[in-house]
Amino acid sequence: MDKIETYRKIIFETLEEKASLKYANAPSLFRQFIVSRDRNTFILLALGWVGKRYRHSFVYHVEIKEGKVCIHADNTDVGIASVFVDRGIPPQDIILTFLPNFAQIESGFAVAS
Repeated sequence: MDKIETYRKIIFETLEEKASLKYANAPSLFRQFIVSRDRNTFILLALGWVGKRYRHSFVYHVEIKEGKVCIHADNTDVGIASVFVDRGIPPQDIILTFLPNFAQIESGFAVAS
């Protein structure tokens, strides 16, 4: 399996697992996992009502671009980049695009060009 296909598999399986988790503190929320047709963009959304407020937000937004895994959104305490590293994606192939350039340099991951 080539590198990009391996990354697709790791990202898909990881976010699919995350999508199956339930919110203990907000049982009416659900997660929706979206994958682009070319399998290079992955989005996990949180949807539903919390009290009297409707919630619709990104949990994760990940894209494979130019051989790198670009994490555009990670709105969790877990740090999905570390999970990807544990599952086989090297840190030098992960870009935390939601961070400013100076913070990317300090992150230990790749830096957007």
